[in-house]
Amino acid sequence: MSRPLLLSCEAISKAFGTRSLFDGLTFGLFEGDQAGLVGPNGSGKSTLLKILAGVTTPDAGTRSVRGGVRVGYVPQDPVFAEGGTVDEVVRAALDGVDEDDPRRSIRCRAAGRSGSPSRASWRPRPMSS
Repeated sequence: MSRPLLLSCEAISKAFGTRSLFDGLTFGLFEGDQAGLVGPNGSGKSTLLKILAGVTTPDAGTRSVRGGVRVGYVPQDPVFAEGGTVDEVVRAALDGVDEDDPRRSIRCRAAGRSGSPSRASWRPRPMSS
């Protein structure tokens, strides 16, 4: 039985000025897939995530998302509420997903798996100057 395609990109390209971040990138993410982006600073990881979330558009190519699928994006440099928890940040990124929807808590738990689940309630301290 084939897994449903949730998100796909076909021949997407993005450049800033004369600097190409990626050109002709094609891939799909299927239900149950896990993916990671690894690369040096400035290689286009955040830009690709913004394209996947629909925050920005590629210079060329298409991004398609299956109906009912929502792609969230938490920026690298967000402004967090003082005293907030990591779990609260993830839940805010899922804003718009019904609180009673059991998939919401599953998504929050899945997001916790990418780090230390015991730190989901960790409250970051303000950085000193």
